[in-house]
Amino acid sequence: MHDEHNAAAGPFPAWLDHDPEQVQAALARRFPGVPSWHGEWTGSWWSMVGDRLLEAACPATLADMIQTALSATRPPPSRPDPPA
Repeated sequence: MHDEHNAAAGPFPAWLDHDPEQVQAALARRFPGVPSWHGEWTGSWWSMVGDRLLEAACPATLADMIQTALSATRPPPSRPDPPA
């Protein structure tokens, strides 16, 4: 029995079918103000969150990393002052 996909790697992710510019635009819509780009030479996906440079092998991982970085940089919600 011949399997078209490497069992370890699994099928190719859906994002491979999309133009990097379309993926970049989707990341920009999801994370306004957070620059993201695809490195033509590295093949990696990159983003800047504050002073942090993030690198990922695929856009889905980069989106997860951006979300985590944004959550870590947000100040905790303010609590109302206790009644006097």
